[in-house]
This record gives sequence, C-alpha cells and structure tokens, in this order.
Amino acid sequence: MKHLIQEAYSIAEKAHKGQKRWGGEPYFTHPLSVGDRFNDSHYLGIRCKIVGYLHDIIEDSDYTIEDLEKGKFPLDILRAINTITRSKKKSYYDYILRVQKNDIAALVKISDLTHNLEDVLKFKKTYYRDRNLLARHILMQRHGKLYEWMVKK
Repeated sequence: MKHLIQEAYSIAEKAHKGQKRWGGEPYFTHPLSVGDRFNDSHYLGIRCKIVGYLHDIIEDSDYTIEDLEKGKFPLDILRAINTITRSKKKSYYDYILRVQKNDIAALVKISDLTHNLEDVLKFKKTYYRDRNLLARHILMQRHGKLYEWMVKK
C-alpha cells in the first residue's frame, strides 16, 4: 500500500506543476502539507495521506476521476477523492455535508481546511476565514476525535 503513497505524490506533483498559492509558493506544497499531517503507520492513515496528496487535482488540473481509476487506487480512495472534489453547481454548505458522510474525505477536508486557515489568517481573507472555520467546525463535530488521533503529533 505504501507504493500508492509514492504514486499519489508523483501524480500530485505533476498535476500542480507551475501552479502557485496565494503567497506565491508552489501550489504542490499545499497537498503535500495536507497529506503529510497523517500518520501512515495504519490502514486509515495511509488512505488519508493518499487522498490528501490528490484532493485538489480534479478541481485544479486536467486530471479526471477516470484518469485515477486507470491506476491501482482502491475504490475507497477513489470515492473519497470524488467526494472531496467540489462541484461548483452545489452550495459550499451542501458540499461540506456530503464530505461529512465519507470518513476519509472528511478527515482530509479537516486537514485541508486547517492548512488553508494558516494562509487565510496570514493574508487576512475574512470571507474564507469564516467559511473555513464553519466548515471545519461542522466536520470536527463528527470526526474530531478520530482526526486528532490520526494526525502526527
């Protein structure tokens, strides 16, 4: 299973090549940070690390879920990536409620929001701060204890 971590890392690195974050650093630092928060010494942690690396590639690159299906990723990982990919046709609130129903997606989204909040607070983007705090609160109600157990100390 650990070979899939390297495959996910490579795909994410390629998918985000040339993209930048708000502060100007390479975008790839974001999925790397999201995935690397998880302890990969157990089944769920490995899956969260993989999904963390891949969580933005459907929205932010030319990759599709079909491209990932051609790889060797298990169905639960593909479902989590599909769940965490936001459709612009749905409200953000409906999106968070959908994410909450998939444990892997919810844990990765908490990590994503946590990392995004670091930037949002640094760059004083109030709208995103409030939205991210609310979404993180909703997800932490159901998945908070598991998330705290899963992340590296």
